[in-house]
Amino acid sequence: MSRENKSTKAVGIVAEFNPFHQGHGYLISRAKEEFPDAVIVSTMSGSFVQRGGIAYFDKWHRAKTAVENGVDLVIELPVVYASSSSNYFAKGAVNLLEKIGCDTLAFGTECDDVKVLKSVADKLTYNMEKINHMMAIFMKDGSAYPSAREKALKEFITTEEMAVLSGSNNILALDYILNNDKMKLFSIKRNGQGHHESGTRIREILYKNNPNFYAETEKNYFKMVVNSLIGRSREELIGISGDEGLVNKLFKEFRYVKSTDELILAVKSKGYTYTRISRLLAQILLGIKRDDADKFPGYIRVLALNGRGSRFLKAYLKGNGELPVISNINKFYSHNPNVRRQLELDIKSTDIFNIITGRDLYENSDYVQKPYYESNLDF
Repeated sequence: MSRENKSTKAVGIVAEFNPFHQGHGYLISRAKEEFPDAVIVSTMSGSFVQRGGIAYFDKWHRAKTAVENGVDLVIELPVVYASSSSNYFAKGAVNLLEKIGCDTLAFGTECDDVKVLKSVADKLTYNMEKINHMMAIFMKDGSAYPSAREKALKEFITTEEMAVLSGSNNILALDYILNNDKMKLFSIKRNGQGHHESGTRIREILYKNNPNFYAETEKNYFKMVVNSLIGRSREELIGISGDEGLVNKLFKEFRYVKSTDELILAVKSKGYTYTRISRLLAQILLGIKRDDADKFPGYIRVLALNGRGSRFLKAYLKGNGELPVISNINKFYSHNPNVRRQLELDIKSTDIFNIITGRDLYENSDYVQKPYYESNLDF
């Protein structure tokens, strides 16, 4: 084992576990194999996920499953980042892992050459203003967003580097690298099917096994989205989306469709991708403003841990960590309005999740649920 590996105390991973699958298991096992003495810390989306909409299982269940499969500590990624674009998603997740004391960031990629990934990240950072300007020109001329992005990028990176951007895991990895300041990078090449394919396949199986439940949750979600569109002023919606044209399209179409999917497809265009609209609907439902994700995470919210995770967390607290640790929101209060807003939105997202899935609002609320402990721990 290298000297660098011996010095690693905590390995951070970013995941949604929506749901937990073999790709997650492989990432965790490779990290433990490479850094056997390190604590494995994961930051995880809560009730809403990055592709837009609610998670397939509640956050407590998913965090418990992660600990049962090798993660030592799971902390929640606030919903303002979890429901945002990949850059803000990475910004929140990486910042949390850095703040809690992770010295290595492990992530899966289609290309496990960190040097190539860093080279692409550096070029993107240096030329971002020019790339965005060129994309705007291409889109004005009629190119769809993905096509405009590809045309602009070709002006600044090589053919080999362009190939890197064809992998969904590589793209997320680039966002991690762009937002990383302190952690060493450990890239793990995906073995077999990619993360997106594995997660999609399992979600399809879940839907097939319980179609009535998932059909009902989709119906409930759509009703709540429409209610939010009706209940918010156009000015408020523009403040959330930052795009008056997109708001106008949503208002034009929502009365003529019968599902969230139909609404997204009706609004989707060259400039508005399916995923972007899906995330926007979640942001409208939750009332997340455009500048909410500009701020950094204000707390560490514990969802699940084992003995190793507990000792790591106690050491963080003893060392007067920069961010407060929340294991019981009933005992937490902050005078910082940004911190309070982030936590209020997390609580709201769980309440909405429970309404949509037909779960008891009291028993499953963030005020009642507590972190999962793998054993009897005095925390």
